[in-house]
Amino acid sequence: MSRNLSKISPEDAKLHRDASYLHAKNEARKGNWRPYWEFQWPDVRLDEFQEFGIEGIVSPGVRDVFMKGCTGCGKTASVGMGIVCYYDIWDDARIRLSSSTSDHAARVLFGEVRRWWQRATYSPPGNLQMASIWHSESHRLDIINPEKGESAAGDHGEHVLFSFDEASSISDEMFTISDTQCKKLICMMNPRSMSGRARDSFPRDDPDKTQEIIGTFGRRRCITIPATACTNVKEKLLATPIAPVGGIQIDGKTYKHGDLIPDEDFAKVKVKIPGQIDYGKYMGLLNEMDEWSIGVFVHAKFPKVDAELAVVNPEWLGPHRDEWINYVNGYVEIDGVREEREIGLPLAFGLDAGGSTTGDPSVLTPINEKGVVGEQLEKQLGSPQEICAWVISSIRHTWGIELTDGDHPIAVDMDGLGWGVGQDLVTQGVWVIEIRGNGKTDIDNTLYANKRAELYGEAGNRLNPNAIGNSPFAIPDEDRFLEELVTPEKIHVGHDGRKFHITPKKSKQVRGAKITGVMERLGVKRSPDRADSFVYAYGALQEVMMGGSAAIQMDGNMTDVDTSWLDNIPEWSPNPPTLKVEQDGQE
Repeated sequence: MSRNLSKISPEDAKLHRDASYLHAKNEARKGNWRPYWEFQWPDVRLDEFQEFGIEGIVSPGVRDVFMKGCTGCGKTASVGMGIVCYYDIWDDARIRLSSSTSDHAARVLFGEVRRWWQRATYSPPGNLQMASIWHSESHRLDIINPEKGESAAGDHGEHVLFSFDEASSISDEMFTISDTQCKKLICMMNPRSMSGRARDSFPRDDPDKTQEIIGTFGRRRCITIPATACTNVKEKLLATPIAPVGGIQIDGKTYKHGDLIPDEDFAKVKVKIPGQIDYGKYMGLLNEMDEWSIGVFVHAKFPKVDAELAVVNPEWLGPHRDEWINYVNGYVEIDGVREEREIGLPLAFGLDAGGSTTGDPSVLTPINEKGVVGEQLEKQLGSPQEICAWVISSIRHTWGIELTDGDHPIAVDMDGLGWGVGQDLVTQGVWVIEIRGNGKTDIDNTLYANKRAELYGEAGNRLNPNAIGNSPFAIPDEDRFLEELVTPEKIHVGHDGRKFHITPKKSKQVRGAKITGVMERLGVKRSPDRADSFVYAYGALQEVMMGGSAAIQMDGNMTDVDTSWLDNIPEWSPNPPTLKVEQDGQE
C-alpha cells in the first residue's frame, strides 16, 4: 500500500530529504551525477555539452576536462555546478581556481561557484567567503595568483582539483605545477590560441570535435561548443522582444530586424536557458564580426593557419624552440653522446617599453646570431627614467656589457612611452635604433607597407625553414611569447598580392569591415610585448650583421669577458649616476 506523502510530518519530510541527499552524494562518487543535480538544482535545464562536461568533472575515470566554447555558451556555469558537486561529495576535496588574473578568477569562475552554491537545495559544508570556501585545511577552495606559480604548490591528496578559466593565458609553469599536484584538471577557453599547452591538449587531427581521448595522465574530455549547439540558438529563442538581424518568423508572422515583438508572440520564443547566448546575439555576431572572430568566438574553432597569410607560421617553430632549449641546458644529445652548446653573449637588444607599474611590463630581449640569449627579461616600471636605469643595470649585471659604451645597439619603440626611454638612453651614450611602427620600411617598400610589417616579416623570414641557408635560430620555448609571435597575419594592399601590412594591435574598421586586432585575439586585451621586443631585437641584430659597430668577435665566437667583478654591482636603481656627455664642446 502506497504512503500518502502529504501526511508526512515535517520531521519525517526532513529525514526523507536528508536520505535523498546522502543517496545522491553516494551515487555522484561513483560517477552518476544526475541524482545529485536533480536534488540540488531541480529547476535547471542543461544542454548536452554541459551534461558531458559535468559528468567528466564528477567521474572518477576522467582525469581532464578541456572545454572551448563560443561567447556566452554556458561552459563556466556548468563548470561552476560541477565544482560545487565535486567539493560536496568528497570530504577531502581541495580545489584551486585560476585565470588570466586573480580578479578575473574571482569574478567569473568563483562567481559561478558562488551562484550554484547559493542556489543549491542543501548548501555544502564550509564557510562561503568573498573569493574562497573554507571548511578545514583538507577541505577548501581558493584562488591561485597566476603570476606566482609557487602559490599553487603544496597540495597533495586524493581529490585535489585545479580549474583554469582563460586557459590559453595560463603559463607553462602553472600547468606543470598542476600536473604534480592535482588528480583532476578542468580548463575552459575561447580557442584563440594556435600554440601552447591549452591548444596542445586538443588533438591535432579534428581538434574541433567533441570527443574523449587518452591524455598523458588518463582519459581527457575535449569539448567544443559552437553557438549552434546552444538551445537558445538552435531553437531561435530571444532574450529581448526585438527581432534580430535577418528577422524572425513566429507562428506564421514575420518580424523584420528591429521590430518590437508583442508579448504574446515573444512568450513563444523567449529563452529557455537564461544567461546563455540567444538567437539575437548570435545573428548580431555573424553580422558584425570578421571571419577570424566568427570562427573563434561563434563557432568555437581554433584559428587555422593560412600559409599565404601567416607572417610567422607556427609549424616552423619546433626546431627553433628545441635549439633554445639546447642552449639553456648547455648541451645537445646526439646518438647518446652529449655535445656542449653555448650561445655566447648578446650582440644586440630589443626593448618594448611598458606603460605602468600595474599594466603591461617592459620586456628586454637579448640576441645574437644564434638566437635569443637565455630568457627575455621583464619588469613593470612606471617612468622612462626607471626603465632606462633597469635596462642599463640589467645588461651590465647579466652579461657584463656596458650599454653606455655605444657598441651594442638596442632597438626601442619610439611611439608613446618608448620615446622618453629612447631619449634617456641616447643622452647616456647608448646606441639606440629608433622603431616607429607606422614609419617607412628600410628594406623593401614593394613588400612591406610599413616598419612593423618589415620587423615581423624579416623575423618570419629568418624562422622559415624553407628559406635558403636557414638553420635553427633559438627562440624562447614560452607559450605566451609564441602565441604573440604567430598571431599577426598579412593584410595585403594593392593588387599584386605582394605588399602587406600586418594585423594591427587594436581592432579597427578598414573600409567598413572590422579587423580583429592582435590584443583582442590574444584575449584580455593583452599587448604582444614579448613578440614585439623580439622582432625589435632581430631588427637591431640585422643592423649589426650588416656592418654596424658591435661587440668584438673572433672566429664567430664572442671573446671571453671577465665577469668576476659583477658580484659587486648593485641591482638597478631608478636614479642611476649621471653620466657626463660632451656635446658641441660642452659637458
